[in-house]
Amino acid sequence: GEGRVGTYGELRAIGEKGDNLAAHHIPNDNYMRNCGIEREEGIAIMIEEPTPGSGGRHSEIHKVLKKQDESLSPRDALAQSAKRIREIYKADGVYTEEIHSSVKDAMKKNKEKFSNLFQKG
Repeated sequence: GEGRVGTYGELRAIGEKGDNLAAHHIPNDNYMRNCGIEREEGIAIMIEEPTPGSGGRHSEIHKVLKKQDESLSPRDALAQSAKRIREIYKADGVYTEEIHSSVKDAMKKNKEKFSNLFQKG
């Protein structure tokens, strides 16, 4: 399931305890909530997070990108989130075509679902 894309609510519903995955908002949940998007409706991607335990790619993303700058445009916040995910997967040596496609899909779904936020110009 790593790399699967959907709304946060959808991914949380299909996740299972102990699957070592976490639904990660892209852009950040706090950023999107400030734009009026409910937590469950935000677009997310499943990312590795050991349970029980510590570390993992989800934790690494949040070490640098815990909260996004609210002054960023929505398109810039989306690009920043995607860049951080790519950096973590590349650093772990597991940036595959599947993950690349998943990140692109998350960006596309945001632009489709929240077209008023992510339109150019």
